[in-house]
This record gives sequence, structure tokens and C-alpha cells, in this order.
Amino acid sequence: MHFWTLSYDTIYAYQDRNDDISNNVKSTAVLFGEKGKLFVRFSYFCMLSIISYLSWKSSENLASLGVIIVILIGINIIINKWQPHSTESSNYYFRQNNLLGGVIFLYLLFI
Repeated sequence: MHFWTLSYDTIYAYQDRNDDISNNVKSTAVLFGEKGKLFVRFSYFCMLSIISYLSWKSSENLASLGVIIVILIGINIIINKWQPHSTESSNYYFRQNNLLGGVIFLYLLFI
């Protein structure tokens, strides 16, 4: 789940990216700059790839992969709407990870 942590923590870091730059803090928001969305998307994809592989190995159920695809589409929609240069947008989509965590928990509970 470290990839998930990288994803939501990077979204969170974009809230104070300007402060990080002025205080010389080396955050992922500073490191990735304009490519932050790409990094977040990649991290979420890695997390979902691991979860889908492990769930497939445990259940071999095509429906479980369908649910992962729906979750992946939802995450893509969220990332496309996220505006990294907006503090309010970063805060909002950071908090959406609670919902994502609940969905993944329920998915893992019922596979």
C-alpha cells in the first residue's frame, strides 16, 4: 500500500507546494512539479495492479477484475478533475482518499 500513500501524500503536498519551495522542503510536490498528476496516476496504477494481481490469484474471478477496472476509471476521473495549483482542489481530492480506502476495503472484504 506504499504506492497509495505516495499518491494521496503527493496530492496533500500540493496544498503547500509554494511554502515548501520557499522553505527549501523537498516534498514530492516540489520534486515532480508540473508532472505531479502523472506521478499520482502512476502510483495509483501500481497500487491497483498489485491489488488486482493478488485478488486474481486468490479468487480467479473475472468480476473482481471488473471492479478494479471501475475503481481505476474512478481514480482517473478524480485525477483529471484535480487542479494541483489549487489549495482547495488538492485538499478536496486528498480527502477523497477516505472514500477510496473504504471502497478498496469493501472490495477486499468481499472477493
